[in-house]
Amino acid sequence: MEDQNFDVDASLKIIGDVLYKCLRYEPCDSAEIDSALSAIETISNNPEYLRQCEFYFKSSGGSYILFYFSNIIYNLKTKSDLVLSQDVLKWLASVWKNFIQRNKTYQVYIQLHDKFSQIFAKYFPEDSTFITRLNNINLVSEQFGASTPESEAELDKLEKFFQVCEEIISVMKPTFYFIFDFFREMKAFTGESPKEVEFIEKRGLSGFGSGFYTYKTVVIDACKSCAILEAAYLLLKKKKTSRQFRIFDGKKKFLTTSEIYEIYVDKFNFYKKELGDLK
Repeated sequence: MEDQNFDVDASLKIIGDVLYKCLRYEPCDSAEIDSALSAIETISNNPEYLRQCEFYFKSSGGSYILFYFSNIIYNLKTKSDLVLSQDVLKWLASVWKNFIQRNKTYQVYIQLHDKFSQIFAKYFPEDSTFITRLNNINLVSEQFGASTPESEAELDKLEKFFQVCEEIISVMKPTFYFIFDFFREMKAFTGESPKEVEFIEKRGLSGFGSGFYTYKTVVIDACKSCAILEAAYLLLKKKKTSRQFRIFDGKKKFLTTSEIYEIYVDKFNFYKKELGDLK
């Protein structure tokens, strides 16, 4: 049922502003995120707001951001221009929420990075983007490679941090290229480009992100995590022979310690190459 006090235009502006921050990997505070998510739920679950949304999308002014963002996403799926229906609006709402969730994951990473950077300093003392394997794997034996509850807990935390890094990397890179599609689309239809275009373009993929927490920083963290995990599981190969459940690439697998070790070997090689390819 339509809420007479609910302002559709104002709510869509809130959603658009938050999505634009998420698209640029700028952290949003919890109040902004909660407000946007609440507005998305209200709009997508009330057919009475459909025509107002359609009018807002097609009107001039600040509404361009949300319209072009949604139009590009819709076109990628259907290869046609956006035609708004209740089902389409619900689908777009799920996409909007997905981008907001990415921002929440990114903020989790920011909090964890500061903690793990202190741990990494023990094993990679030089502030260098050239990451090598740990020559002395026994360096990690006490903290990550021992068969003790404390060591296993630390290993689990590091693996979860690596998973957060991987999740961000998997979407951050395509988002960087997607945002320029958005800029070109907006320029073509409005004759204007957001003021951030030059800054984002100058920093490139390597510098994409908020402040210090760039794509390159996430890749460095993934690479360092893999180097430690590879060394830890090399030590554990002789100590643990039973299979364990692990999640890799979004799939839950029942693996031996040796198989886990081999996966981290491959992932270290992958992220080391990705780091080397960044300018």
